Amino acid sequence: MLNEQKNILKPNQNVISLDTLNRICKKMQHGLKFIPINVSSDNLIVEGHHRYVGAIIAGYDLEQVSDYPTPAVLNDIEWKDVEFLDIKYDTAEKVDRLNKLDALYNNLSIEDIESIIE
Repeated sequence: MLNEQKNILKPNQNVISLDTLNRICKKMQHGLKFIPINVSSDNLIVEGHHRYVGAIIAGYDLEQVSDYPTPAVLNDIEWKDVEFLDIKYDTAEKVDRLNKLDALYNNLSIEDIESIIE
């Protein structure tokens, strides 16, 4: 799916957590707003890999902050080399914190957010 995209951005990390991606996709499919991803002038994703992939899957229009400073450490990665793994990056505490931020950003209750990702 990523290889079929036009104007595709380049990854700077080689692992995507399916758990995180699933949570983001569910939120996007319900129309929640997300903060923009950060992209360097050479189309490298600096921050926001999971949101970027989630937006492609969900058909979501995700904003980008362009001309973001290029990281000091660059990873020469292509999408075909990115692994989509059934791992959990985020602790339960981090998921709770992110859900609370999403609720605040979208003017929803935490219960609304939790019902979306169940």
